[in-house]
Amino acid sequence: MRHLVDADGREWRIYERSTGDTSPGAAPSSLVFDTDGIVRRLWRYPDAWSALPDADLLRLMDVPRREAPRV
Repeated sequence: MRHLVDADGREWRIYERSTGDTSPGAAPSSLVFDTDGIVRRLWRYPDAWSALPDADLLRLMDVPRREAPRV
């Protein structure tokens, strides 16, 4: 678990969480960014996320999410 403070002064807890989902193609874990009233989850993230510099780790939260396909 990592504890980081972003540019707005929010303290984030960042940790890996097992999904427990064993179905084919399912992500075995996610990276969780957790602060008061906000939780963000990444399904694709670097294996060595815990070794990333603070700024790079916080930037992962800002990676655009893939949009749902339009029907």
